[in-house]
Amino acid sequence: MRGLWSMARRPGAGVPMSKKSRGDEIRESIAAKYPSLLIADGFDDAIIGTAVRPGSGVVVAYDILKMEKILVKQGMEVMDAREYLDFNVFPAYVGEKTPTFIDRDW
Repeated sequence: MRGLWSMARRPGAGVPMSKKSRGDEIRESIAAKYPSLLIADGFDDAIIGTAVRPGSGVVVAYDILKMEKILVKQGMEVMDAREYLDFNVFPAYVGEKTPTFIDRDW
């Protein structure tokens, strides 16, 4: 994984739509509407939309279980993936546009 955070950007410029991943399409959609939002690099496929956080306005929202699955697909064990997220991603505050993380496993 590259650096953890980046601004919403439009990846895949010049790439035919059929070759773009779902994550690319979501990132492009967010970048078109909210170009200043922060995106967690490597987790595009875990984006479930945007959320409004008091004092911060609109932020990107991620599905925690999907984030874990992405890390497992990259070779981590499930417990290691959750530990990585718990210690390196969830507590990271990078300003008012820091994404939010949602546990939809209910």
